[in-house]
Amino acid sequence: MTLATALKDKIQGAIVIYGTGRTETVQADGSDIFLTAIVTAYGESPPSVDLAGSGEPVGGVIIEEQFPYNVDLDKDSDDTFDDDTWLGMYVPESGDLLYLTVATNSTIAQDYWFKADGGFIVSSDKADALGTVIEPGGITAVSGTEQIALCRWGVDA
Repeated sequence: MTLATALKDKIQGAIVIYGTGRTETVQADGSDIFLTAIVTAYGESPPSVDLAGSGEPVGGVIIEEQFPYNVDLDKDSDDTFDDDTWLGMYVPESGDLLYLTVATNSTIAQDYWFKADGGFIVSSDKADALGTVIEPGGITAVSGTEQIALCRWGVDA
């Protein structure tokens, strides 16, 4: 797929998160992980993570490359990390603001719920939600195109 706007053009800086969570070092299991991807350790051998599927427990969000430390904003869903790359995974707390990537063909209105699906976010009911999209105007479905959205983590934030 293709991003409507590259991550580096969307956020216009090197900050992918605004919050009080912590960062853990993990290793990519596969070559499909990208900045802003929601990942899981479920079914993996630590410290490996993979893209979080629908209903899988979420470990966190990829925000940087480790060893050497590097925040290369080109490493969005159009240019993923190599297999076995050491990455920084942000473990968000309720109320944290994060840029996340919305799956193709997904519409999520501003202040509506999202969940993880293959590392991307899609619309959700509150019962399954990880947080809300706070992107002004929300995100409108576009076939074959992914989008970056500012989101608030947590269902009670």
